[in-house]
Amino acid sequence: MTGVQTCALPILVTKILTEPLEIWYLQLNDFRDRPCFEVKCRINGLSNRDNVREYLEEDILFSYERALLANAKNLNLRINYFFHISATKIIPLINDGLIKSSSNLHFCIYGYNEKLPEQVQALKNLNVKVYLHYQILKEINVLNLAKLRIDGIVINEGLQKETRDEVLLIARSFDLILITNHEFNDYEKCIYKTDELKREL
Repeated sequence: MTGVQTCALPILVTKILTEPLEIWYLQLNDFRDRPCFEVKCRINGLSNRDNVREYLEEDILFSYERALLANAKNLNLRINYFFHISATKIIPLINDGLIKSSSNLHFCIYGYNEKLPEQVQALKNLNVKVYLHYQILKEINVLNLAKLRIDGIVINEGLQKETRDEVLLIARSFDLILITNHEFNDYEKCIYKTDELKREL
């Protein structure tokens, strides 16, 4: 994105949030061939692989995350749905009834904080799947990571070889799934984005 587009995106998202939100579903390739889709809003200027989180301030981002959950209705129990949310907002979203118990819901979590174990446990209690953004791993030792019982790791950007090797080592050690922008030829348990965006499923 250009600098002008980056500056304009928060304004555009704020405007989108004042209207009924259009939910779109980005198809994901799953290593088990299960139907998987990322729940998102179509935003002009962003590609399917762009991470909207990089361009929004915290208050706008939380409103966006909340709106996606509130407007994603009548979900098919045979389809796996992936949502991206901030760790600090997990408990408020659960308390407001926007995250409910369902084995076909998957949550990709961003932003380390001291209450992360409590937040992850709150999600696990709802029988949903939990994935941590790879940067959170830098803040957690191996023993505490094992206690979290997460399902996978999110990698939505290019990594330096050293970092990539470290993440793959953790993934292999804990038998975790990777959520990525592209297929990893050296790791089988991978769910990655396609270019197919659907309005309805």
